[in-house]
Amino acid sequence: MNRQLLAKIKESLSSVLPVTGIVVLIHLLLSPLPAGTFWLFLLGAVLLIAGMGDALATYFEAKACVDSEADTCAGGKATSAALALARLCFDTLMADGVKAKVALEAGACTPAVERIIEANTLLSGIGFESCGLAAAHAIHNGMTQLPETHECYHGEKVAFGTLTQLVLENADELYEVLDFCVEVGLPVTFAQLGVEDASYERVLE
Repeated sequence: MNRQLLAKIKESLSSVLPVTGIVVLIHLLLSPLPAGTFWLFLLGAVLLIAGMGDALATYFEAKACVDSEADTCAGGKATSAALALARLCFDTLMADGVKAKVALEAGACTPAVERIIEANTLLSGIGFESCGLAAAHAIHNGMTQLPETHECYHGEKVAFGTLTQLVLENADELYEVLDFCVEVGLPVTFAQLGVEDASYERVLE
């Protein structure tokens, strides 16, 4: 297992381990949590944050597909309902993402955590399948050619791709999304993705 992944796991465990045992006992003996919430709690904040990174792209890629009249992943055209759910995904991340991270690091399951689970799975899933993908995921795919990024989660690379897409679009939301990534711990530089040589020539490879 690579050192970067081990460090992330260690950081997550150090945040939640003191109360994990108590929560497991409460779950087993007193008041069971919903199954999905219980397993996400055990995995800790790391995977929730990576999931937010992936979900972060949903609205901006959906909007790009709608604006360009591109086909959806299923081969049809996007609907207003799908775009609205993609927007709700983004709004939920902005409203509850930081609160959910803090809650999980404290070993707590809160309404913010529940809403982020919904955004990372249902809202993001419907948004991308029913609208489409754009630059954020294309940039992710390109970065997989850099061996150093293999140590990063899919969502971390997608978050970086989302920032790049927003730069390309000169989007008004760029700094809001950048601040969010910094606050929850998503990468915003090549160095944070483990890439030391990000020269123009190498990136073009």
